[in-house]
Amino acid sequence: MYLAWFVVLPSISKSTFMMATVLVAVAVLPLALYPRMAAQPSTIIATSMPVHRTFWLRGSASLNWNRTNPNPGPFMSVVDGDLVTILLISDDGFTHSWLLDMNNNNAVDPNEPFSGLFSSTTIFSNFTFTPTIGGNIPAPGNFTYKCSVHPFTMFGTFRVMPSQVSISQSFTGTLDGSRVTTNGSLIIDTRTLTLSGAITTDLVNSTTGVTLFTKTYMIPNIQLRPMQNSPTQITRFLMNAGGALAHSVEMSAQLSGLTMSSTSLLTRQLDINANGVVDLGDVSVAALAFGSTIGTTKYKSSADFNADGVINLADISVIALYFARIDLR
Repeated sequence: MYLAWFVVLPSISKSTFMMATVLVAVAVLPLALYPRMAAQPSTIIATSMPVHRTFWLRGSASLNWNRTNPNPGPFMSVVDGDLVTILLISDDGFTHSWLLDMNNNNAVDPNEPFSGLFSSTTIFSNFTFTPTIGGNIPAPGNFTYKCSVHPFTMFGTFRVMPSQVSISQSFTGTLDGSRVTTNGSLIIDTRTLTLSGAITTDLVNSTTGVTLFTKTYMIPNIQLRPMQNSPTQITRFLMNAGGALAHSVEMSAQLSGLTMSSTSLLTRQLDINANGVVDLGDVSVAALAFGSTIGTTKYKSSADFNADGVINLADISVIALYFARIDLR
């Protein structure tokens, strides 16, 4: 990849080529971690349908569920309305049960999902139920499942997610004499781990207050991906914000457990070639202008993403972070 790029640009110096190659490598790293996202149509799908989830558990009074002692039993996560089947067997020949102890009183209370007793070491007992938030599940959250016979040595975490998690989104930033605001909502489908929503972007002259650009973006169903060494799921995308120098609002949305959050950043347009995705063509412009300052021949205003008059690691870092991300235009 880098050799071909160098052949296209034979006039650059060796030091510039080495620096640019390093910068491109930095930008390409996210692509290796997250598959490339091509531009997608702006549509929002309905909430995904419930699925059937099956878990297999072996119970032991001394070894916990699935022999995880001294740690808790396997983490179990389902979504509101899913059909849940738990296949249970005794690992030690003792009598056990599976109880979702929502009030942690170590007793089987009415409406708490309870398998009944089982003791077979050869035949799995089938316990099937549907967790319904507002019904047999009081609210989304993490609950403790346990054996009602051995509650202090056989336990684990059972999470019930809502089918969707949403947040309101609001952001204001100023750059190049323009003020950009975004308002709307973002929604994560917790079954498919996809992001959708609707965001309105407005750009006004920060001196006169005249509106120069406005558009409502219907966020397509963008796939979230796990962060490295973390259970957090994340996705990023850009929205064209208009303006004479071309601006974009970069957005990051993430889901950590039951909590959704988002961050926004205003820069000059990262998708320099306006093809709907931040790619090597865009990175190349920034890499070749790296180290230049305003007024020099190498300087490219389009690559000075934070508009500070110098193209440095701050500019390279942001385009690397959003490399291969779609640009909604």
